[in-house]
Amino acid sequence: SADDPRLDLFKRFGMQFETVLLPDHSLGRNVVGSPETIDALTVEEAKRFHARWYAPNNTTVVVAGNLDPEAVRAAAARTFGAVEPRPLPPRPGRAAPQIAPERLSFTAGAAQVKRRTVRYAKLILVPEENDGLRSARMLLGTFLAGQLAGSPHDVLVEQQGVTDGINAWVSRQLPGLYRVDLSAEPTPDTSLQQLADAMRRYVD
Repeated sequence: SADDPRLDLFKRFGMQFETVLLPDHSLGRNVVGSPETIDALTVEEAKRFHARWYAPNNTTVVVAGNLDPEAVRAAAARTFGAVEPRPLPPRPGRAAPQIAPERLSFTAGAAQVKRRTVRYAKLILVPEENDGLRSARMLLGTFLAGQLAGSPHDVLVEQQGVTDGINAWVSRQLPGLYRVDLSAEPTPDTSLQQLADAMRRYVD
């Protein structure tokens, strides 16, 4: 349920995971901020942010329901249509982050959470993007999620037996920055460290 304390722990772990992975980049921060940054936000700062970023050329409006499309268009023209588009500030968060070749790990837990899970991610910088990368990423994603010979399932589940099932995927974070993720629960006789080491060896 929504008020399950375990969900809050999982969300906090997910936010910590992203911050550890990308500490100096906007991708490593929760898009709505933290309770501390939200509490510290002043009305004047909120107004400045709104004036800086909220422009017709930076806004998407989604309307759903049993509505007359012409009435919606007329309302949009009266409101958004009266505001002139304007140049937007540069977005420094779209630049690829500096990545140090290092391994980091951390552990989180709580008494009410009984399941053990290991999540592993590796960032990969690609010097030059080309049209073939999209097809390659889709092919790699299908391979990682499948059970073909050499896939994470084949190696970590069937051959090594360190987990009974695994989720694996690849994603494009930014132009020139890709990411491979693995997530699994260890078998009862496998430690978290053994599973993490097996994941690392597989991805390497």
